[in-house]
Order: sequence, then C-alpha cells, then structure tokens
Amino acid sequence: MSNLIQELIDRADSGATVKPPPGQYNVDVVGCGVNIIKPLTLDLTGVVIQALPTDQVMSIIININAVNDVSVINASGIVGEASNHIWPSKTLPDGSPNPKYKPNQADYGGQGFGIFVAGGARNVRLINNNVSNCFGDGIYVDTAYNVEVRKNRSLGNRRQAMSVIAVDGIDVIENDFSNTGHQLWTPPGCGNDFECNGAEQIIANVNVSKNNYANNVGSHIAFGTNKGIYKNIRVFNDNIFDGKSQPIWVAAPGVLGTPWWAFLLNRSLGWMDGYRWWGYPTSWYRP
Repeated sequence: MSNLIQELIDRADSGATVKPPPGQYNVDVVGCGVNIIKPLTLDLTGVVIQALPTDQVMSIIININAVNDVSVINASGIVGEASNHIWPSKTLPDGSPNPKYKPNQADYGGQGFGIFVAGGARNVRLINNNVSNCFGDGIYVDTAYNVEVRKNRSLGNRRQAMSVIAVDGIDVIENDFSNTGHQLWTPPGCGNDFECNGAEQIIANVNVSKNNYANNVGSHIAFGTNKGIYKNIRVFNDNIFDGKSQPIWVAAPGVLGTPWWAFLLNRSLGWMDGYRWWGYPTSWYRP
C-alpha cells in the first residue's frame, strides 16, 4: 500500500517542513507506519493517520529514532488499532490449541505506540497532536535528549498516555493525558509513567506543568520501580487531577514519595471511592 506521507518525507530536504494534504491516511504500522529519517517538521494539520488492524503486539505509527531536530505538530489524529486489534483465536483451523492464545488479553502486553522517540534522538518537539486508541502507549520516549511535549491530547490508549524510559531534558506542558487503560486494559494504565527499564538508565531534568489528568485506570503520574537514576524532576502544583486516582505515585529508587498513612489507606480502602487518591501528593520535586 502506498504511504504518501512516507514518500513526502523521503523526498524532502533536511530541515524542510513536510505538510501532507488534509485527509485520512490508513497505514500499515507493523515495524512502523511513518519513519522520520532526517531533521524536519511534519505538519499534520487536517491529517488523520489511522493504523490498520494487525495481529502483532509491536507496532509504531510515527517513528523518531536516532534522528535530531524533528517536530511533529498539529495532527488531527494519530489513531491506533486497539479497538480493532486482531486477537489470536483459541484454536487453530484444525481444532488444535493455538499456542499464541492467552486467556487474559492484558498478558499480550502493550507495545503498539502512537509516537515513538528513541535511539538518542535530540531536540524533538511534539506539539498540538491528537493521539488515541493505541494498543500500547500514545507517546513513548526511550533514550532521548531535549524533548518538548506540549498541548497534545493523548486519550483512550490501552496501556499509557505517555511513557518515559530514559531522557535528559523533557518539558511536559499543557497536555491532556486521560481515559487510559479502559479498553482491553494492560497495566499499569497511567497518564504518565516515568520508569527506567535498567539500572544504568537516567531520567533527568524533567518539568511537568499545566497538564490535565482524568479517568486513568492507574496513577495519573508515576515515577519508577526499583531501577534507574532519577534527578532534577519537578512536577509543579498547577496540574489538574480528577481526584479518582493517585495524582502522583512515586517508587523511584531510594525515594519515598507517598506518605506512609496514604499508602496504608490505599492498600486497605483503595477499593472505596475517595480513598484511592487521598493523601497522595499533587506536586513533587526530586533534586
């Protein structure tokens, strides 16, 4: 299938602005649907990129990998295929059990990404995009430097609205990260999850400000498990939380970000409305 957006990117000069004609573009996202291979601005005003259904767990709609000075702006829609995903059948055509079948759909994982930033990409701007219905995360940042995520709406994705694995310098400002994890849920279902995958990884120089978080199955903002280095992180007190989940949940190495009494309330009464979030911080600083 012809991919006009990819053809325009391939023909463009470095530093150019690529602006496809308005309309819906249905793309095969196994591997990736749109691969940005040079410095440029991809202006998607009036454009919807719709992922075609797939039976693969791993897919990417827009890939920004090992390339610098890239902006993706104004997308009317970067739409995943979570609601149309092709799930393995319980049995094969001959009636024998299908080894790919799992009784719990959450066990299939969530590696279908809307916008994927990785490979040491530098100076990446994601501005004013609508990302939704992704099999995994709306936005995924892994090993990147100087990233701006501003005025995006990452809504209704299966795993997270945005995950950050390793970054040095990211501003997350004036976005809407909501309605995560309700569709064929796979955990954790957070608005933002800042979580290193390895002890050698670093999440540093982070600013989170003026975002909206609502109706997420998991925490609205989460930091860490037991791996990685977390430093110079600021979640300002101007974000909007809906009071239905933990505003900020922290388990970064060596950091107790949750009061002990709030943690106990959550574990003992978390099933009751009002106690899932009560006592959790709404701003946080990690020097």
